[in-house]
Amino acid sequence: MIKNLQIPIIKTPAYTFILWKHTLKRGISQLCVTRKIKIIATSTIQKNWRRFLKQKEYNLLKLSTSVIKDYWLHVRPERKNFKKAQFLSRFLYRYAKISYRKKTRSATIIQKWYKRFITMKKYQPAIQEKLRAKKHRDMMRKQQTLVQERNRKKQAARRIEQGWLDYMNKKRMRDIRKYLWSLPYECRLLYLKFKQVKQDADMLKADVEQMIANKQGSIASNVPATE
Repeated sequence: MIKNLQIPIIKTPAYTFILWKHTLKRGISQLCVTRKIKIIATSTIQKNWRRFLKQKEYNLLKLSTSVIKDYWLHVRPERKNFKKAQFLSRFLYRYAKISYRKKTRSATIIQKWYKRFITMKKYQPAIQEKLRAKKHRDMMRKQQTLVQERNRKKQAARRIEQGWLDYMNKKRMRDIRKYLWSLPYECRLLYLKFKQVKQDADMLKADVEQMIANKQGSIASNVPATE
């Protein structure tokens, strides 16, 4: 009976404050425990995540090392042999191309000179005939040039001679005129008739020279012209 006896709790302000204090302390303790558990969990997660990253980096590095090792052990010798074969093939191809060009050029030169030889042999008579005709035309042209030069020299000499004769005639006529003024009228009339006959003779001489010049020009025009 005494054991089941319960003492009634009187809820005074002091009791309420103490109860609230104990409850707050117990809540703070639980919060500290929860915070510690969360910190431990976070540290564990971070540690495991770092381990995972390091493991991943290690695996990647290991894979790269394996690839490099395989390359150096297997691929690189084959690649080196391939490079050598490629270099040799390019060198041989370049040498063959140069040799082919030289042979093609030589064959072209031989064909060109052979065709020229055949053409010269085939058309040699015609070429010789053309050369003879050309030499003949050159000779005729040279002769024509010499004739024209000679005619120019003759004409120049004639002009000089005619000028000199005219000068001498004028001088002689001045002397005769001076002399005639001292003669009677009948003598002067006779001299004028002589002068008219002389002019007619000079005109006849000029006509004859013109005919000779025209004849020489027609002969020169019959010479074949140069091509």
